[in-house]
Amino acid sequence: MSFFGLALNLTALIHMLWISFIKGCNCLVPKVAAYT
Repeated sequence: MSFFGLALNLTALIHMLWISFIKGCNCLVPKVAAYT
């Protein structure tokens, strides 16, 4: 139970970080493309 809860929290955290990373990339890629 504790392990499952921990895994669930970890998955949610990674998912949240991944989404923010994707959004960050969507903002960053045009800037990088403009420089290159």
